[in-house]
Amino acid sequence: MAFLLDRWLGVAELDETSYERAEGIIRNYIKPTFGDLKAGKLTAEMLELFYARLRQRQDQIRTRALIRVWRTTRSTTSPAPRSACFAASASRSPIEASPPPCRRSASSSA
Repeated sequence: MAFLLDRWLGVAELDETSYERAEGIIRNYIKPTFGDLKAGKLTAEMLELFYARLRQRQDQIRTRALIRVWRTTRSTTSPAPRSACFAASASRSPIEASPPPCRRSASSSA
């Protein structure tokens, strides 16, 4: 497979950005998985497992990115929590189920 992938990259009519992206995907994902495999041995099941692993990895990458953004945002907001409701929700990660909204008591809404 590695030979066919390299050959395809050599003849693919792609702009520079698309070529770099395709080459990176082939180098980082496809070749490590299928590079030594003969093309005739590739099965639909192998591809399905490969796609499932890619989806799983993407979910992990997105989760890590969300946590990073959440931590950065949290550290750059006001140093003291604005309310008890904010303080309770600030200690939770963004991937956990969100808590129910704080409700005002009947005496404070009147």
